[in-house]
Amino acid sequence: MTPKLSSYESVYLPDIGSKDLPTPSSTNDSIDSISTKKVPNVPIVQVPELKHGFSGRSIFRPWLRNLKRCWIWFIADSWALECISIVVASLALGIIGIGLAVYRERPAVDWHSSITPHSLLSVLATILRNFLSLPIASCLGQLKWIWYGQRQRTLWRFQIFDAASRGPWGALMLLWSIGFSHLASIACFITVFALANDAFIQQTIVYQPRPVNSNAAIPFSQFHNEFGRISASVVGISQSLESAVLEGAFAIKPTLSSDIIQAQCSTGDCTYPEFASLAARSRCVDISALINETCATSPAGAHNCTGSISLPNGLNLPITGNAEDYITVSTTAGLNTNNFDQYQKSLANISMLIYDTEVTDIEDGDTEYTPGRLYAYDCVISASVNTYQSQVRLGQVTENITNSYILNTASETAPWEVTIPQGSLQPNTNLTFSISHRAGQALSQYLTKQLNGTGNSDAFSADLVQALFLNGAKNVGRTMENIATAITNNMRLTSGQMATGTATSLESYIRVRWKWLLLPMCLILLTAIVLGLTMWQTHVLGLPNWRGNALATMAHGLQGYGARPSREGQSFLGVRGDEKTSELEEWAGRMGVRLRWWGWGRKGSVVDYGLVPAV
Repeated sequence: MTPKLSSYESVYLPDIGSKDLPTPSSTNDSIDSISTKKVPNVPIVQVPELKHGFSGRSIFRPWLRNLKRCWIWFIADSWALECISIVVASLALGIIGIGLAVYRERPAVDWHSSITPHSLLSVLATILRNFLSLPIASCLGQLKWIWYGQRQRTLWRFQIFDAASRGPWGALMLLWSIGFSHLASIACFITVFALANDAFIQQTIVYQPRPVNSNAAIPFSQFHNEFGRISASVVGISQSLESAVLEGAFAIKPTLSSDIIQAQCSTGDCTYPEFASLAARSRCVDISALINETCATSPAGAHNCTGSISLPNGLNLPITGNAEDYITVSTTAGLNTNNFDQYQKSLANISMLIYDTEVTDIEDGDTEYTPGRLYAYDCVISASVNTYQSQVRLGQVTENITNSYILNTASETAPWEVTIPQGSLQPNTNLTFSISHRAGQALSQYLTKQLNGTGNSDAFSADLVQALFLNGAKNVGRTMENIATAITNNMRLTSGQMATGTATSLESYIRVRWKWLLLPMCLILLTAIVLGLTMWQTHVLGLPNWRGNALATMAHGLQGYGARPSREGQSFLGVRGDEKTSELEEWAGRMGVRLRWWGWGRKGSVVDYGLVPAV
């Protein structure tokens, strides 16, 4: 006689893949035979096959059925999704590597997108981590069945394996439980270290400053040929040169610097290799000791005697018997010393006598003067070639003259010319510098005219004579130097030639630190290894690809407790035990369950509860 079954044990669902309901066993003495009865109020609806119609849909039905079957196998039963996930994670890492290689060492301004590189790296790192989590979770779920398929284990690790497939905390619990000698340990390490994946990838790029060099230029003159009007006997200088000379002569600064040199320096920080340029140079010698003073009356002294004040070259200064200032300058009297033999081909030779009265006190509108003093100077202005070391700092040009070579081969018809030694100049430098005959003649005639004459506090015969007087007898050397510097600067600015240099600036660039990609590379490699070994162990043990599917646990539970399988190899729930994941999903779609609970009303204690087949 068949034993009486409980209400939920009497439910029987057909074997998956079987179209007909099995016949209950008629053996009365076996406890393994299980009677069947239909679930009440759950009619079985037979859907008839569609016949061929005008729509022709039945032609595609087998093809669609096969396509559906392949899709279910692809999604549920195979390891295809896990393999594709590893491929996608590898592609994400490859895109990261290609992007870093393209923008490595490039300026940050080359990145034109409104999305920052760190944002893109974060997105790709998230894709990489998420696609690695799928195969690792599947491997941990499958390793749970492999763990129990190898030998008898305690049940409590079943939950730990399940928790490990869900996140890092469960992975740490599993590591603590099983140690480091199992394949699942590697999967747990991957789960834990994947937390640092995003940070490691974003550490691959940093923005750092670096100096950037660009071209700079500064004017120089190789050949000077600037002159102005030409008459029968006089060649005039250009207006720009005349303006520069007057500005230099009347300069207020102690020395006329090279501020007017218009260096091309886009960054305000430039250096130039040593270069050479045409220039004018001056030299003055104080010859006051050579003054010859004679007085017709005594006591002697320019302020209280009459007579003459002269120099050996014949330049003289009249004595008027009062304290009036006076200056006389000559470019025709010749020099008084032989210290300027090398300057005999100079642009101008100047001798001067200055009687200078110094103002010592101004009080209550009255001016007091000290007795005057006589000064005498011999000066020359000559054409030369200077070598410069120049730089620009914070937009300010500073230059140092390292060497100076005099142009001393001039004649009445030939240009002023000199060839300088190579020295430390650039190898491709043209070492020959010259001033054309017309330009040299014009400049020499202008200086001869402007530095020849007399003057006092009331009137002066020439502008440069006035400049020498107003700047003071003690500053004659400075004034002559300023005139030479003004001529030099004008030669350089009007030549149209530029010496090249280097402009330095700081730019932010993208620096790639490749070592930070080692972690994601190792994670992908280890994930592929764990997946491959998991698939191999599953095949060796002959286990289904259940992975982390909860339906396998729901369908089989603890075999040996409760209902037993029938002789047809089915449990009372209608499953065999070797189902594919897709078959379990199909079975779950047909299996009705409810929550079982025992008690006495809502406030009574619950003795037992759980999901049981619905009846």
